[in-house]
Amino acid sequence: MLANQCYLRVTDKAEAIHQLRVGARRLRSALRLFRPVLDPALAEPVEEDLRWLLAELGPVRDLHVLLSEIIRPVRQARPGDRDMERLHLELEKRLAMRTDHAVRVVLSSRFTGLILRIGAWLEGRMLAAGETGEKASSIGGKAFASEALHRLDGRVRREGKKLETLPDADRHRLRIRVKRLRYAADFLAPLFPEARGRKGWLRSIRAVQDRLGELQDLTMAEALLSDLPPGVRDPVGHRVAGVVIGWHLAHGEERMAAATQAFREYRKRRRFWR
Repeated sequence: MLANQCYLRVTDKAEAIHQLRVGARRLRSALRLFRPVLDPALAEPVEEDLRWLLAELGPVRDLHVLLSEIIRPVRQARPGDRDMERLHLELEKRLAMRTDHAVRVVLSSRFTGLILRIGAWLEGRMLAAGETGEKASSIGGKAFASEALHRLDGRVRREGKKLETLPDADRHRLRIRVKRLRYAADFLAPLFPEARGRKGWLRSIRAVQDRLGELQDLTMAEALLSDLPPGVRDPVGHRVAGVVIGWHLAHGEERMAAATQAFREYRKRRRFWR
C-alpha cells in the first residue's frame, strides 16, 4: 500500500490506485481471517479505515473496468460510431475526476494515519491479551489453517451449487465468499508446502474468482450506465448505453457457462489442507 502511494507520483495513476486497492482488500481479508486471535481494540480501527479507503477508491476501478472491458470491445465492433465515442469521452472525464479524488484520498492525513497505525501495530502486540491471547498462542498453525479453509470452502461449495440460477445479489455474495477463500488460501497455503494438489486447487479457485468477476462487472456496468454523465444524459446517450449492455448480454450465456465450468473444476479438486 505504501509503495503504491509513492508510485502515484511517478507512474500510471490508475494502475497504482488499483494495486493499492488490491493491497487494502488483502489486508482486510487477513484481518477478517485472523480476527478470532487479534486484539479487537487494535484491529477494529484499522478495519474501519480500510472500509473507508476501499469505498473511496472503488469508483476508479469500476469506471476503468467499464471503459476497458465493457465499452472497448463494443467500440471496436462499431468503428466510427460518433455517439459511442461521445459516451466514451464523457466517461473518461468522469474517470479523470474520480482518479483525482482518489489521489487526494491517498495523500490525505487519514491515509497516512492508517499506514502509521498498521506499522505501529505490526511492531507491537497483535494478538489479543488475556485468555483469548493464550488460546491463540496455543493453536497450531496447520490446525488453524485447516479449520479456517474448511469453513470457507464449505460455504463456497454450498452457495455455489445453483450458480446458474442465483439472483444477481446472491451471485455477488458468492463472489465475495470466493474472494475471501482465495485470499485465505494464498495466506495459508505455505503451511502445506508438500500437499498434493495444492497448486491445482489454487489455480481452480482463482479461475472461479475471475469468471464470477466477469459476471459481476456486467452487473456493475448496468448500474453505472443507468447514471450517465450530464454530457450524455439524453435519449441518444441512453440508447448507446443500451447498445453496450445489449452487446454484452448477447454473450451472457457464454460467460455463465464459463463460470459454471470453472466451478465444476474447482469442486473436483483435492482440498490440499485435509
